[in-house]
Amino acid sequence: MGYFVVCSFVSVVYLIFYPILRGGAILDKKTRVLMVIVGTMSIVLLASNLMATKLWNLFGIPVDGGLLLFPISYVVGDILMEIYGKKVADSVAALAVSLNLIAMAALGLVVYLPPFPGYSGQEAYATIFSFTLRITVGSLVGYLLSQLTNNWVFLQIHIFQDKGNKPKSIRGFKVRAIGSSLVGRFVDNLIFETIGFLGVLPLADFAKQAAGAYIEGLIVETTIVLLISDSLVKAIKAYIATD
Repeated sequence: MGYFVVCSFVSVVYLIFYPILRGGAILDKKTRVLMVIVGTMSIVLLASNLMATKLWNLFGIPVDGGLLLFPISYVVGDILMEIYGKKVADSVAALAVSLNLIAMAALGLVVYLPPFPGYSGQEAYATIFSFTLRITVGSLVGYLLSQLTNNWVFLQIHIFQDKGNKPKSIRGFKVRAIGSSLVGRFVDNLIFETIGFLGVLPLADFAKQAAGAYIEGLIVETTIVLLISDSLVKAIKAYIATD
């Protein structure tokens, strides 16, 4: 079943995004890549909100399911900053939040539709999506403010790197991405965990989850940045340059 879901997801992404990247005369390559990034950001944010309704046990620490996917949003945001700049990155973050608000409002509205006689899933659906409302508010507010913060810090690091004759080791994309995430993820965790889980978990478990989510999210994101993102940025820049 899991294999089928993964294959279906990959197929849908391929069918949607491959024609965009292949393009046509109407879109330049930089616009095509931007469309893919906007779609990716929106999907990651929506899926993370739904996944966050499940708390799972990570070596005794309660962790929301969104941790598995949400760090990708920061990686994508940093790629946006690197290639398109702060104004576009801020606009994409706001657009992704707007699209998710529409999606979650539609899902929440379904709770209040009268169930068909014999349908047994109404209570479970209402429970999940009532909790999802709180998760969504915390996630979207935290995401937007953290992305704006992340983008600002990313830009300040870039300005600092360009001043003077800095060593090459501290002038790369990786330094900007990881450095800005240290601040951005703190803002996100502070807002999201407080709105989403304060009062839901005992205080000690809440503190463990908040601290754990921050550290684990940074580890996941840093791993992606070190292994993939730098090469991906170079590949995207090379792709755009051939237009």
